[in-house]
Amino acid sequence: DASAIIMCIPVQKINNFFKRNHLKIPNVPIVLCSKGIDEKTTMLQSQIIRKFLTENEIAILTGPSFASELAIGLPTALTIACESKKTTDILQKSLSRPNLRLYSSSDIIGAQLGGSLKNVIAIGCGMVEGANLGESARTALMTRGLSEMIDLGVAMGGRINTFYGLSGLGDLALTCNSIKSRNFTLGLNFNENGTKGLKNTIEGIKTASAATKLAKKFSVDTPIMNTVDQILKNKVSLNSSIRDLLSRPLRKEFL
Repeated sequence: DASAIIMCIPVQKINNFFKRNHLKIPNVPIVLCSKGIDEKTTMLQSQIIRKFLTENEIAILTGPSFASELAIGLPTALTIACESKKTTDILQKSLSRPNLRLYSSSDIIGAQLGGSLKNVIAIGCGMVEGANLGESARTALMTRGLSEMIDLGVAMGGRINTFYGLSGLGDLALTCNSIKSRNFTLGLNFNENGTKGLKNTIEGIKTASAATKLAKKFSVDTPIMNTVDQILKNKVSLNSSIRDLLSRPLRKEFL
């Protein structure tokens, strides 16, 4: 009798979950709350789910929020994105609370990419913080990271305005500047042991790999995301990567 289903499964598990369970799911809206891109297929969650569920409306709930803060009633604003205006209106009204304000959007591609790619940039910002390079360097990396998110996101069909909103800049600013962020904290504590032994779900690791593949596929220059991926895979060191980024050819800020 559910009027909608809220999915919070880690993105790398989405494909297997729907492969096993799609026949049990009724034709009601699916609201996706996890943030990431499938590493093996480089597909967004909505694209994976559409393989199994051809009729269900798919919505994205994303934006600047830590679950621990929402759980105790602290306020924030999020984006609810769905291609159907009717479904968006219903979900916007039913999920909004006095401490949770939802803004509607029809850009499910941009909303998913904003929430996913910001995790990669947050890992990079954590690495900069951990290397004691200063707040100026961290903010510069975050800003240039946003530029990469926009370039790749627009190439994949997202709308540029989405990346300046809650699901883009809003989520990016939160995740890149707080130790409550698992992705930022991973970068902050990153060492030669890499990502071995991690118990928490840190979507940015696999998403960094997927983003690098997508950037190549869509011919988009994403040096920061590529570098984070290379560091996570222990293919380059943090110090040498910083030198490489700073020695790139000089260019205009906006092409």
